[in-house]
Amino acid sequence: MQRHLSIAVLLLGLLLAARPARAADRILLKTGAILTGRIVKETDRSVTIEIEGLGKLVVLRSKIASIEGRPRRTESPAPAPAVPAPRPREKPEPGAGAGPASPSPPARDPVDVPWEEVRAGRTVLLICRGEDHGGWRDPGRRFLGRIDAAGPRRLKIEVDPEAGVLGFAWIPKERVRRIIRITGYPERRFFFFEGIETGAWIEGKTRKGRFAGRLAAVSGDGTVTILHPEGGKVRTVDLPLEEIVTLSAVIRGKPLAETLAGLVPGEPVTLRVRGREEPVRGLLREKDRAWLTLLAAGKEGEPPGEVPVYLGLPLTEVRVLPETLRPAFRDARLGDAFTAVTAEESATAVVRRSFTGRLLGATTEEIVLDTGSGRKILPVSGIVRLFRPDPARTEALLSERDAAGGESALAVLPGMSRAEVEKRLPGEHPGIDLLYEEDRVVRVYCRSPFTGPVFGIRIGEPVADALRDTDLDFDVQIDPKSEDPTAVTTMLSHSLRGLVVRLFVTRSGTVLAAEVSAR
Repeated sequence: MQRHLSIAVLLLGLLLAARPARAADRILLKTGAILTGRIVKETDRSVTIEIEGLGKLVVLRSKIASIEGRPRRTESPAPAPAVPAPRPREKPEPGAGAGPASPSPPARDPVDVPWEEVRAGRTVLLICRGEDHGGWRDPGRRFLGRIDAAGPRRLKIEVDPEAGVLGFAWIPKERVRRIIRITGYPERRFFFFEGIETGAWIEGKTRKGRFAGRLAAVSGDGTVTILHPEGGKVRTVDLPLEEIVTLSAVIRGKPLAETLAGLVPGEPVTLRVRGREEPVRGLLREKDRAWLTLLAAGKEGEPPGEVPVYLGLPLTEVRVLPETLRPAFRDARLGDAFTAVTAEESATAVVRRSFTGRLLGATTEEIVLDTGSGRKILPVSGIVRLFRPDPARTEALLSERDAAGGESALAVLPGMSRAEVEKRLPGEHPGIDLLYEEDRVVRVYCRSPFTGPVFGIRIGEPVADALRDTDLDFDVQIDPKSEDPTAVTTMLSHSLRGLVVRLFVTRSGTVLAAEVSAR
């Protein structure tokens, strides 16, 4: 028995000695480097090789050119066919459709994965919850990639790491709307654009880089057609749906679309574009199906400039003037004459001021006028009335006038000496009170029984008739808040060079008194 055992051991040793040693595994990388060692693990995504003196090293299959040694379960996958660069095509500008961007869904529904069943290593399409911002809607961002880690409150998704497009992203549970397990191409084609309509602005990344544009169509062969503004024109770009790994969209809401449709040339417009800090402001000069052209006011001393805005951009706000002010701007142009009335309240009175000038620029926040005495910036929030003055009076309103003589002028004006007053008003002058400083008149106050004209205005007549008969422009009105029936409204005119004309009007609308003073 012992002899037979010795013979068996001897034969086993001879067999082991005769067996050739297994050659070391060699991994040839695409960079030209060679890794030599023992392959200890293989998956569809990576190969783990143990190298003497270095330990274990995990290598992505996308980096491997070939593997030498014992036959492998899975060789490096063939490289994906090259995707041609997006090419421009001539297409008419399509209108924003109301239907879904994708064709009819496939017969087989996608596999929704509950949060509790999410496991690391799965490739999924992650659709986040969207937000409604009133004028526009965000249908939720989409990520296509492999779950790297999952917990009770958030998960970590690795978005196409082999292409090196995005890397890792942590997504909280409350933001996730759907988790779809990707098992084939149809799911990716039909459900990546779930809830996104044609006409929406889409942005994202492909394995080739970034893209952005207005969604025109998603065809059945997996081609996504977008309209991309560039250099004042719109070009059509085709993207392979298979290459998209992240996607976000902005869908224009009905209020925003109605505001855009109601814009008329001449009115001020403020446009806010998603992702841009500074809004676009100016007068609407031209409007067509695809573009708005705004005339933006230049800085002081600089001419205005045209700013084209593509209507397909992700506009998140379109602001216009209040409805009471918009009619005045219909077909308006820079240089037109405007009169703006502002109102300011205090504890005792409401002060209304009138400004007339040439339009230098306008936005939905402020109006800039050249009043003849300088540049005036008026906040829209303080304007209660806006209109275009009578063209026949425009020049008079824009310039100060000398105190003319004749029937419409007062006989005594501030600046006259006592001697001149004695010549013009000898003896008694009932109803006229004069204030002197250093032998010069500085104020002339007229009241009943004075019946003469004060620049066309007579004491005791209705104020409406007085304003019709005078050529003065009253640019300030102070209305008291007091309930006292004797309280009066004060109206001021700065139309005359070096003078201020005041009217005192009763609550019944009658001219009580008039005053002319030096500025």
